[in-house]
Amino acid sequence: MNIACIITTGSEIVEGIITDKNSKWLASKLVSFGWKVDKIISVDDDYNSIKNALECSVKNCDLIIITGGLGPTKDDITRNVVAEFFEKKVIFDERLYERIEKKVKEFAGVVVETIKNEAMVIEGAEVLENDVGSAPGQILEVDEKTVVLLPGPPDEMMNVFSKAESKLIKNERFFTRILKFYGIKESILEEELNSIIYAYPEVKAAFQADYVKGITLRLTTDEKKREIVNSIVEKIYNKAGRYVYAEGEKEMEDTVVELLKNAQKTLAVAESCTGGLLAGQIVNVPGSSKVFKGGIIAYDNSIKIKFLNVESHTLEKYGAVSKKCVEEMLAGTMNLFNTDYAVAISGIAGPSGGSVDKPVGTVYIGVMGKNTDKIIERFYFKRGRNVVRYKSVYTALDMLRRVVLGGG
Repeated sequence: MNIACIITTGSEIVEGIITDKNSKWLASKLVSFGWKVDKIISVDDDYNSIKNALECSVKNCDLIIITGGLGPTKDDITRNVVAEFFEKKVIFDERLYERIEKKVKEFAGVVVETIKNEAMVIEGAEVLENDVGSAPGQILEVDEKTVVLLPGPPDEMMNVFSKAESKLIKNERFFTRILKFYGIKESILEEELNSIIYAYPEVKAAFQADYVKGITLRLTTDEKKREIVNSIVEKIYNKAGRYVYAEGEKEMEDTVVELLKNAQKTLAVAESCTGGLLAGQIVNVPGSSKVFKGGIIAYDNSIKIKFLNVESHTLEKYGAVSKKCVEEMLAGTMNLFNTDYAVAISGIAGPSGGSVDKPVGTVYIGVMGKNTDKIIERFYFKRGRNVVRYKSVYTALDMLRRVVLGGG
C-alpha cells in the first residue's frame, strides 16, 4: 500500500496561535489520490524537531509532505534540514531568483537580500511554482521516497500542491463519500445504521462527532468498488435521510441557501445572543444575496421593542429569553423584511446572566414561514459562551432546513 506522512512546521502551530488547516486538506487530497495517510506531525521551526519528524516518517512512508519553512527569514530552515537529512546540496537557482525578484518587486516594491533564500533548491529537486506568493515548493525523489516541500500559508500551499498532483495520483485509488448528520446522537445513529454500514468488510466506515456541527460519516473503499458505497448511501438515506444535511465539503449554510434558492424563497433573521453570527454564516455562501434580505441584531431589549415590535409587557413578564419574546421577534422580522421565512434566536450565552429557571446556555430558537406554523423550541447548550452561540446558529439553520424541506 502507498503510505504517506504529513509534517507541518511552525511555532505558531505548536504554540496554538493558529489552527493547522493544511494537514486536514492534504490528508483528504492524498486519500482521494490513493494514499494511506499513516501519520500527521506538527513541529516547531527547529532543526532537531524537523529532523526527528523526518526520521520518524522515512521508516515506513513512501511519500513525505512538509509544509512551512520555505520563506526568506532565519527560521525558514525546512529546505536546509531536508537537504542535509538526505545528504543533498542546496543550490542557488539564478533564473528562479529572477522570477521571485520580479514578483516581490510587483507586490512590495522592495526586494531584501534574504529573498535569495527562496531561490535555494535542493540538489535533484524539481521546482513547483507558486502563483500566489513568492516562495516556491520542491519535489524530490530520493531513496525510493517522494518528498514534497510546500509553503505554509494555506492558499499558497494549495496552489503549489496542484503542481505536484499529477505525480502523486496512484492507479489504486480510493473512493469516499462523506455524509453529514444533525439532530441525532452518534451512538444512536450508529445503532440505526449498524446493519447497513458494517455489512461490507471492504468498506471502511468512520464516524466523527462535533458538538457544534453534528456527525460526519466517511465511507471509503477501493475505487473499483464504489458502487458498494453508493448502495450503502442509498440505504442510509432510506433509513436516516431526515438527519442528513449535506454531503462532501458542503456545510449546513450551503444546504439552506440552496434549498431557499430552489424554492425561490427569501429569508430574514433576528438575533440576540448570537450577535450576527447567523447572518454571517449565511452570507458566507456565494449567491446568498438571492435569498437573504437581511437581519436585526436585537442585542438590547430596546432594539427588540423599537424594530421588531416586541411588547414591553412581554419582556417584563416573560423576559427576553422566552418563547413569547421569540414569537414576537419572528412576527416582527417577517413584517419588517416581508420575507417568506424568518428565524429568531434569543438566549443566555454566559458566562453570567443565568438563573435557576434559565441557566446559562438556555436558548430559544424559532422558525416561521408564510405558509407554516411557528416552530419555537427551548434548548440548553453547554461548553462555554462561543460554543453556545455557534451551536445556536447551527441548530437554527437545521430547523430552517427541515421547515423548508417540509414545503412550508
